[in-house]
Amino acid sequence: MNPLSSPATQRVTGPARHLLAAALLSLGLFFSGPALAASSPFVVDIGITDLGDANPGDGTCADSAGKCSLRAAIQEANALANTLVAGIPTPHTITFSVTTVNVINGSLPTIAAPVTITGVPGVTTISGNNSGAGSKQGCLSLTDSGTVALNHGKGATGSKILNMTIGNCSGDGISANGHDYTFSNNHIGINALGAAAMTNNGHGISVSASQVYPDTSTGFLSSTYALFPVQPVDASQINAFQSNLATALANLQPIIISGNVISGNTLNGIEIFSQNLAGVIASGNMIGTDVTGNSAVPNGGSGVHMVGSTFGNLIGPNNVISGNTGNGIQIDAGAVFLPNFIMGNRIGLSSTNAGNHIGNGGSGITTDTKPSTDPLKFNPSMIGLMIGPANLIPIG
Repeated sequence: MNPLSSPATQRVTGPARHLLAAALLSLGLFFSGPALAASSPFVVDIGITDLGDANPGDGTCADSAGKCSLRAAIQEANALANTLVAGIPTPHTITFSVTTVNVINGSLPTIAAPVTITGVPGVTTISGNNSGAGSKQGCLSLTDSGTVALNHGKGATGSKILNMTIGNCSGDGISANGHDYTFSNNHIGINALGAAAMTNNGHGISVSASQVYPDTSTGFLSSTYALFPVQPVDASQINAFQSNLATALANLQPIIISGNVISGNTLNGIEIFSQNLAGVIASGNMIGTDVTGNSAVPNGGSGVHMVGSTFGNLIGPNNVISGNTGNGIQIDAGAVFLPNFIMGNRIGLSSTNAGNHIGNGGSGITTDTKPSTDPLKFNPSMIGLMIGPANLIPIG
């Protein structure tokens, strides 16, 4: 019950009212509008059924049987207000007391509010085909379009998906439209043990954006590029470069893809698309291999694919991009506003042994990109793609 509206609360008037208001404000107990509903925690406690929420927006994740399915948790998150902290919506949280969630009743709802979904590493699994007993359904999708009145006008922007296994889906394992996402320590298209494929019929992780950046003018690009760190000359400098690049691109709300195993998917491991998307940093992933990085579990396309003039992205360091049916990294980015970077990766090699080749079916890196020369959106670096240092790619 809201303590400010308790039936037992007497009306306070005059100077006492002002003193009470000041005290409540100092404690952070005054909110306005929909922010009165705090961002909510949900615990998924059923995985063998997949019913929707009985009353979305009431703050309780419960289907008609009183159980909290993942479907119901997403519906509740979408229907509830997110608490604002310094103007930024605080994510709802979704955790799990079950090991496997079977998607049965059609694709899961698109996530349209900030959420943090956290599983148990190497355990919590979303199976898009009812653990093999049904046809494949859609799994996790996120959109940057939401409800302003619920404090999530930019949809799922700011969401995190952590420690999940996501496989047997009809499309992408994770399809994310927007900015400021974190996808870390997940198994995408491969089982919880990281050993055998649980094939998603699309990409492993696909990121794009429909909301246009407020400014990509020549002046903005020049001032942003002036903040870029100095290009590293060896492997020892790459981690610092990564951190400083993320800081330089903070206004563009980078996406972090780190520590995942992204293998066994029908299309590309990671797909990065859209001129409205910048600052994707993919590091420490196994892409096209098992969890050890020593055996192939191929993605059907390339390990990483950039397309649609996406810019300011960093692939590396410490990715193993090997065993894929297509190219290791394929850059079809076209004309870009700021350079993309590829550094510190093992491409076509195992994670530990330079003599153990786990070749990609095509090239290690293939590229078709250039800097934008549009006078209104001029790339100040005059560089479309910087490759290196410290990429290890076998010859022959």
